[in-house]
Amino acid sequence: MTAPDVLLTDALLPDPREFSTWEEYADVLNAQLQFAESQKGAQTNTHEPIGLSGTYANLTNIHDIVKQLREDIEINVLTKTADFTFALTDAHDVVKTNSASQITGTIPLNSSVAFDVGTIIGLNRVTAGAFLVQATSGVTLNGIDGGMAFIEDQYKGAALIKIATDEWLLQGALSDVGVSTQPVDFVTTANVALASGGIANGTTHDGQTATTGQRVGVFAQTDASENGIYIVPASGAASRATDFDGDEDLYEGIMTFVKTGTEFAGSLWV
Repeated sequence: MTAPDVLLTDALLPDPREFSTWEEYADVLNAQLQFAESQKGAQTNTHEPIGLSGTYANLTNIHDIVKQLREDIEINVLTKTADFTFALTDAHDVVKTNSASQITGTIPLNSSVAFDVGTIIGLNRVTAGAFLVQATSGVTLNGIDGGMAFIEDQYKGAALIKIATDEWLLQGALSDVGVSTQPVDFVTTANVALASGGIANGTTHDGQTATTGQRVGVFAQTDASENGIYIVPASGAASRATDFDGDEDLYEGIMTFVKTGTEFAGSLWV
């Protein structure tokens, strides 16, 4: 009977947690393999992995295998500063947002990005800007309603887990309500002439005197399409806040916090 190729089983593998460096782990693993090879009359530090696939399929040197294992096991923290689509490089790592503005992370179809079933992606929101997770059309996102959810608050997190070809599970500190990118300083309480200094520096709204550069919630316009978040100009026409000036910035349930005002200080507007 021909002796089988050497295969390091779980029983033979040392626990990497018992070593201070990966190099020490590789040395011990290599020594074990050499001993195993010696039992069938061969002395070598190479080994044809049995049953290995993917990035391990062509690795025959123990140190190379351990190096790849280290890269796969280590968790990286990946920072996102703008809207993005989840990529294979995000798999088994932590994705955090770092922006004062809202960031949306979109889960792609398997046909576009083929994550392995069982892939886990950690999610963390570390700044004031909202973090929205949504599934593209054709992808089912379980654990939430409507195929999208916000990470609940700053310094909160969640886990995104692929459970089938185009099916994911989202679990953690979630909310179907998002908070606007930044709070507003005050709100208007009546229709204003936005094009001709209606909220310009020095005007008064809800007991507050506007100062150039402040954020204003304009929520009482006769023409509702003019409502929104604006920046106080020194004079003349007001412009919408750049982080809240397009359809892509608006989602059902988004709320805006008001900092000051005789009537509306501390209020939340949906």
